[in-house]
Amino acid sequence: MITPKKKNLQNLSQLLDNRNISIPVLDEQEWNELLELAQKQGGLCYLYYLLKQKKSESIIPEDWKHKIKLQLMHFSLGNIKHLQNLEEISLIFEKAQIPVIFLKGSHLAFHVYPWPSLRPMGDIDIVVCEENIQKAIDILLESGYQSNYFTLDNIRKYNRHLPPFTKKGGKSIELHWTLIQPKLSTSETEKIMQWLFNETEEKQFGKGHALVFKPNAIIFQMMLHIGMNDELRSSLKNLLDLTVLIEKYQNKIDWEIISDKILKTGFAHRFALVGWLAKNTVGANVPDNFFQALNIELSEEIKEAALNRIIHFNDVDFKNVIPTLYHANFLQKIVIVLKYVFMAPSKMKFRHNLKNNWEVFKYYPKRVFDFTKIYISDVLKTLKPNEELIDKTKEEIILRDWLEKK
Repeated sequence: MITPKKKNLQNLSQLLDNRNISIPVLDEQEWNELLELAQKQGGLCYLYYLLKQKKSESIIPEDWKHKIKLQLMHFSLGNIKHLQNLEEISLIFEKAQIPVIFLKGSHLAFHVYPWPSLRPMGDIDIVVCEENIQKAIDILLESGYQSNYFTLDNIRKYNRHLPPFTKKGGKSIELHWTLIQPKLSTSETEKIMQWLFNETEEKQFGKGHALVFKPNAIIFQMMLHIGMNDELRSSLKNLLDLTVLIEKYQNKIDWEIISDKILKTGFAHRFALVGWLAKNTVGANVPDNFFQALNIELSEEIKEAALNRIIHFNDVDFKNVIPTLYHANFLQKIVIVLKYVFMAPSKMKFRHNLKNNWEVFKYYPKRVFDFTKIYISDVLKTLKPNEELIDKTKEEIILRDWLEKK
């Protein structure tokens, strides 16, 4: 059965697929629901752009058209400030002679999308080689940026970037030294990271210059980000990035090289699912030979579960421990909750930026309080048999298990 949310996603996907010339016939309520979904998923302005290209923007209700134009103005003003920040950062790293790569929105908005305002941006993601990480930290601090306390060795165990660096009047910066979560890292992925660092080219950002990934590398990196780091908990905005990249660089993309690198990660099934989602939700022109090279069979159950992750990408229930509890017996529930609350001390220090071991034990009661405050009603629901909630979370559990396999 197609739920109303899934129907809205289907209608939105039909409009975002640039190859599709037909437009679904919708009533006023359906249009409102579709445009609300587009806004939530970060694709509202790009949807307007596509309809404008087809000279069909008149089908958008007037009140929504007004909202979109205001949003475009807001993003345009924000992008001016964003570009100033990128210029400052690029000049800081140029002066220190540290090669820096601008990731995701900072690259895509100004050098890939037709209009910068079509790509909403948050913080600034940058990456430097691991041997330059301490130098990069030092120059950011010297330039007036601040960050929460952290121990570099401890963070390396659990994350791929440092806590955000912030400065009054500027965007926060996430400084990476790798692009793969440590728990998924292998000797092969380390080699792939080296390949990524070599697949760069210089682009201008205001008066400064920084590196960005070349077409093959950025397609790989975006798929990696969605499938391995975000574990498919992504909005349509990230899948749209793939669509726009493929459209812009279609003659420069070597899918054989990309699939070869993917196969070496040991997680080809995740990349195949990302490719399928991009192709079937936003019309990305991912070629058939890419899927043939990966040779991964995607069941309808897995596809449906992945679509649900997009629909519920920012819903707390689908990101935490609760779905697991619905499918556990009473003793298992106790163990799951205890593991969730009383995590390993080293992980606790990383998660909450704690300096000393004694602070870890002081923090456990706070975690108990926070867990109780946020999740107690959901936990209590899991104590009673509830077929509706079990069915709701069944696909999510299946997808979690499928993603973990190699």
